[in-house]
Amino acid sequence: PTQFPAELLVRLCGFSFWCDVRRFTLPKSFDPAEFLPRYLRQRHDDARYLVSLIVTKMLTSDLDSRGCVRLTVANLRKIMHNVDCVDVIRELVENGAIERFPYVSHVHAYGYRLHKRFVADPLVEVPITDKQFLKRFEVRKADLQSSQNDQTQERLQPIHESLREMQNGLEIEDAAYDTLNDLPPNNGRTAAEHELWKTAQRWQIDRIKNKQFSFRIGTTGRVFNSICNLKRSLRPHLRLEGQHIKGVDLSCFQPALLAHLIQQQQSGSSSNRPHTHYDERKVYRSVNSDKFTELVQNGEFNDFMSKEVERYGVCIKNCKKRFLVDVLAKRGSYHSEFEELFRKLFPDVHGFVRHFNRMNPAALIRRLQELEAEFVIGVVSPQLRQQHPDFTFLTLHDAVFSAATPVVEQAFDDACGHVGFKFRWKVEQ
Repeated sequence: PTQFPAELLVRLCGFSFWCDVRRFTLPKSFDPAEFLPRYLRQRHDDARYLVSLIVTKMLTSDLDSRGCVRLTVANLRKIMHNVDCVDVIRELVENGAIERFPYVSHVHAYGYRLHKRFVADPLVEVPITDKQFLKRFEVRKADLQSSQNDQTQERLQPIHESLREMQNGLEIEDAAYDTLNDLPPNNGRTAAEHELWKTAQRWQIDRIKNKQFSFRIGTTGRVFNSICNLKRSLRPHLRLEGQHIKGVDLSCFQPALLAHLIQQQQSGSSSNRPHTHYDERKVYRSVNSDKFTELVQNGEFNDFMSKEVERYGVCIKNCKKRFLVDVLAKRGSYHSEFEELFRKLFPDVHGFVRHFNRMNPAALIRRLQELEAEFVIGVVSPQLRQQHPDFTFLTLHDAVFSAATPVVEQAFDDACGHVGFKFRWKVEQ
């Protein structure tokens, strides 16, 4: 396997919030001296780190349903001063720099948000000045790199460096700011949450305009770049090498990946088959998924489920989300009308899902994300680079964005032949 240098591993595999250039990313008007008392004047970099961490997680949409960043004091103390960490957090909360939300027991963390006073601020980079903080910072960074390098080497492929470099041609029009300002509030957000969300989106636009691109490879092989967290309605303002781009997006992709996985398990071609005390080949080969497979390969699964929900008189909105939450990655034993309907329509497929997730409710969704990365990053992207060396494109999980969609569609078609499963796709308008 290809061995990649350590500096490339750092650049590609997710140490962005460690500020590799030893700088914090902060709202322009944030000044620790305004919020910390004199006895904490040596902990200004600790305050900058906490606010910078919240900003970074806002940029990557690593937030809960209320738009909060969940942080544990135990992890913060690995970089912030062990004794004064709690005092720094308390002063920032009480003096109006950040907001803190109730403790959540199952994640062992409080929720944090920037105060609304910073929503109009641009972002600036501020260097680390505290030598003791920098020492803790470097030790923690080295520990993380050491623990993750072996896994990173396994995930990295030569195509990843090409995908990172192609971002250099990414631009966004000034009109994106006007589109963002005109977006109405989401029904699930309060006015304050909506303003913070718009702030994070504006910062995303700023960073693209300033050529401050992000690139990270997740643990399942997914690639996270600068367009991953950009609102869909802002994408028409994107340019790549000066040209408008459109996305070729795989239809019903998660259900289709599930059908593909069942096919793999039945043929014995997957090395990720879960293990039990009895012969699973018999279990998987007995799964009758023909109707399910036909629907997902035709891109009709979501429409079919919506019609069935209406026909059975079940009060369910957003079937696509319910399939993810209540079927693919269901946690706990709560009653779900959507799951009951799915089990009634596709009993063997439902049984497969429950069996796969029997030890870990996240097992199946992780495996589907791995299959997604294997298809888009491992097959489609290298094929595009090999057949069209001068062709530039960006990936967005199950989609590929470029100025020439027919080229991408042909690559998808060829990749389907390569993996032995027919997916369906559409061009994002």
